[in-house]
Amino acid sequence: MEPAVLILLNEMMKEIRGVKEKMDQLQLEPPQEKKDSNDEGAMTVEELKAYLGIGTTKAYELCNLKDFPCIKLGRRKVIPKRQLQEWLKKQSTEGKDYLRVIGR
Repeated sequence: MEPAVLILLNEMMKEIRGVKEKMDQLQLEPPQEKKDSNDEGAMTVEELKAYLGIGTTKAYELCNLKDFPCIKLGRRKVIPKRQLQEWLKKQSTEGKDYLRVIGR
């Protein structure tokens, strides 16, 4: 074989070894726990409306409940997503629906 072909084959083999090493590393690393991005952060009242399928009035009535996880930041109200999920679970285990919870 010609020297140029040998050099090319040698470089290709190095690249193949590099890919194989990376594949081996990926297989050796333990799987990382996936975080549900929906559980992180907070939502606005507008996002709460869309999430629960309710109107503006109902969303603000919920935010004004004592046990509802709503934080007032200046004039804005935000709802921590994880705490909202916990609140919703609590309501469902107590047999309440949100209409009864907000006084209807």
